[in-house]
Amino acid sequence: MESYLIMALIVCAGVLVFCLVTGFVEPLVYREMFRRTKVQDIADKDLEALQRKAREENTIARRIRHFFEEYSTRHSGHVKNIRQEQREKDFAHRLYAAGMATTPAVYRFLLSVVTFCCVLAAFLAGEITHMETENFLLCMVLGAVSPVILFRYYVSARVTMRRNQMESQLPDAMDLLAISVGAGMGFDQALTYITEKMTGPLIDEFAVLERELQLGKSRTQAFTDFGEHSNSQMIRNFSAAVVQATEMGIPLHDMLVSQAEAARSEHVAKVRAKAAKATVRMLLPMVGFIFPVLFIVLMGPAVMNILDSGIL
Repeated sequence: MESYLIMALIVCAGVLVFCLVTGFVEPLVYREMFRRTKVQDIADKDLEALQRKAREENTIARRIRHFFEEYSTRHSGHVKNIRQEQREKDFAHRLYAAGMATTPAVYRFLLSVVTFCCVLAAFLAGEITHMETENFLLCMVLGAVSPVILFRYYVSARVTMRRNQMESQLPDAMDLLAISVGAGMGFDQALTYITEKMTGPLIDEFAVLERELQLGKSRTQAFTDFGEHSNSQMIRNFSAAVVQATEMGIPLHDMLVSQAEAARSEHVAKVRAKAAKATVRMLLPMVGFIFPVLFIVLMGPAVMNILDSGIL
C-alpha cells in the first residue's frame, strides 16, 4: 500500500512540475516569443529591424534562448539525413500550430529539465522510504516516461484547441473583411483594420500575413504560406480562394462574402456533428455510473426486506 502511495506522489510531483513549467514559462516566454520570433523574423529583412535586433542582442531573454538552443544542439547532435531533417521541420511546424513560438531545441531542453526533476523525485522517494527494488525501478521508469507523455498530450491539445479557435473565428473575420472591402478599403487596409480591432490566434496569423505583405511578399505566396501554417482545412480553402481570386481578377468582396457563408455553414455542420455524437458518448457514463445507482436505489429496499425476513 505504501509503494502505491509513493507512486501516486511521484505522479503528482511530475504533474505539479509540468503545471509549473507550463504555467509560468509559457505565459512569460512563449506568448512574448510568438510575437517576436514570427513577426520580427520577417521584419529583420528591414534595415530598421536589423538595427533593433542588434540593440536587443544582449538582452537577457535572447541570452537565455541562445543558451537553450546551444545546449540542445550540443546534446542532440546534428541532423544526419533528409528524413531526420524533415521530422525536425514537421515538429517545428507542430509547435507553431500549437501557438508555441519556440524551437524544438528549447522544447527538448524543457522536457529534459522536467524529466530530470521527476526522476530525481522518484529516486529520493525510493531512498527515503527504502522501497523494494522492483517498485523502485517502476517508480524511476514512471518518473522518466510521464513527462514525455504529458508534454506530447499538451502539444496535441494545444494544436486542436488553437485550430478550433481559428476555425470558429474565421467566419466573423471574413465578414468584417468583406464589409471593409465593400466600404471602399483596400484589401491590405482591411487586413490591418482587422488586426487592430480583433484578437485571437487567427488575428495573430493575420498580423504575420500583414507584415509579409508590407515587406513586399506577393499576395499569392503570402496566402499560400498562411494556409500551410494554419493546420486547418477551412483556412486552406480560404487561402486558396484568395489566391485564385487574385490570379483570375475576381472581385475580392464577392469572394469574401461567399467564403464567409461557406465557412459559417461548415462550422455549423461541425457543431451539429459534435452534438449528434454527444448522445453516443453519454452511453458509457450512463452505463457505468447512472444505471448502477438506479439499480441500487430501486432494488436496495427489496433486498433489505428479503434480508430482514430471513429468507436468505
